[in-house]
Amino acid sequence: MIHIKNKKLSEYGKKGALIRWNNFNKKIIDNLKIKNKPCHLLLKARLCGFLAGDGTVKMRRENKNITRINYEVNFFPDHISLVKPYLQALEELYCKKPSIKMDGKLYRIRTKCKIAYLDLSKISKFGLHTWEVPFNFLKNDKLKIEWLRAFFDSEGYVGNKEIRIQSVNEKGLHQVKQLLEELGIELKMYKYERKNKNWNTNYILSIMKKDHRKMYLNKIGFNHEIKLLKLKQLFSEATVA
Repeated sequence: MIHIKNKKLSEYGKKGALIRWNNFNKKIIDNLKIKNKPCHLLLKARLCGFLAGDGTVKMRRENKNITRINYEVNFFPDHISLVKPYLQALEELYCKKPSIKMDGKLYRIRTKCKIAYLDLSKISKFGLHTWEVPFNFLKNDKLKIEWLRAFFDSEGYVGNKEIRIQSVNEKGLHQVKQLLEELGIELKMYKYERKNKNWNTNYILSIMKKDHRKMYLNKIGFNHEIKLLKLKQLFSEATVA
């Protein structure tokens, strides 16, 4: 009798947990329906830019239970200044407060959320070789700038004479080039063959002209504090000189 009683309690607990889970998901769905204001669209553009650069949006089946599916949205920034703007967007849009772990120089921010996965997947593609610029979503300059800032936060390099992006995704970089040119920023694209034939070919976007690097700073900039500071210092030093 005790065993049967415990079994019924267990089933009751599962039903209660399922009801709470469904109610929570309904809250997020309802939340998304009303969040189509410009500020919310900017947050989505930011998330898409971050995740195209240093993130994953994926569906994963568990090995021991093929019927169980995990929906994950993960971000791996290399500086603390990127954590806050990412978490702000994730919490505001999807009511999620993921845990943050340090792994060497990276912050690992992992989130299991089916609704976030489905919502973001409708906007864009993600992945090392398949990420893309979501042109259909980026319908005005503010959204384009928000996406670019987040993407360059993750993938951009600020040198003394250039701002550079390097990727194995040729199609994606052509799209980034198009987006920057739409904002009036001139840049060059290069192909870089690796010495080892088994390694992927890399493609490089480079903003080299001083006026256009300054235009990038003034129009787009960075959330990444170190990259932003370096770019500002380059122009302040040039002004002093």
